[in-house]
Amino acid sequence: MIIQKVNSENSNKIKSNTYLAYIGTLKRYSATVNDPELSKESIVLHLQLLKKAGYKPSVINFDFERLSAEYLSRAKDDLTERKKELKKIKNVFYTKNLNSNYSVKSIDEDDIQKLIDSCPLRLSLIIEALVTTGLRISELLSIRLMDEEKLLSNEHVTYFSIIGKGNKYRKVFILNEILDRIKSAYRGRTYLFESVFQNKMNSNYVTREINKHSGKLIGKNIHAHTLRHSFITISIKNGVPIDAISRAVGHSSVSFTLSKYSHNIYTPEMAKILFKGKK
Repeated sequence: MIIQKVNSENSNKIKSNTYLAYIGTLKRYSATVNDPELSKESIVLHLQLLKKAGYKPSVINFDFERLSAEYLSRAKDDLTERKKELKKIKNVFYTKNLNSNYSVKSIDEDDIQKLIDSCPLRLSLIIEALVTTGLRISELLSIRLMDEEKLLSNEHVTYFSIIGKGNKYRKVFILNEILDRIKSAYRGRTYLFESVFQNKMNSNYVTREINKHSGKLIGKNIHAHTLRHSFITISIKNGVPIDAISRAVGHSSVSFTLSKYSHNIYTPEMAKILFKGKK
């Protein structure tokens, strides 16, 4: 079974949330095709059956990406050929520009302030940290106290080294005013954020708590990732350079940040007369 093979080979290499999503793909694959060799034909058949069953394009895209990565990882001397095969399959089944405007998934400053003011202290501090750093919830909860970059830090900010999505290493900072309050409330021994039993905080639990409290307080059941979208959207609105935002949040490229968050339209109000016409 392909699931069993990937379970044993990759379970220690994939972060928990990504791993669970990956298992979702493999379970769907096993239910439709279940070809242990994972051929190009089996990938096509799987995507065809998903489409026929009425699955959303986002699910089809996700399964294509996960199965493609696994298919390429099994290449020997035929990597180039496999890439060509997958490109043809992608042209048929992959939906481009899906949910392209991520800024619509954000909440405004007033809603954020309500959550910070009204949520329990420990949850409020996580919300404040997420919306002032743009970190993914998994990245924030994985910050260890020993990861502090003392040479970069100063009286205003403290830098930490993190490993983000795709195992990409980057440095992020937290304002010391916020950091001091976090340390005082959590008193972590290993991680910046720890449970009352001094274990690493569970990201699924935190997301459920944010979802529950946001529904009661602002009438919107948001997720932890909504605060990341909000950080990016608010930063763009406040004039922070796109390239700086993109690097801060660990996007794969500046063009990705532009395509997903910057949807400005040139309006008459923006037009200025720069030259005098000839009379």
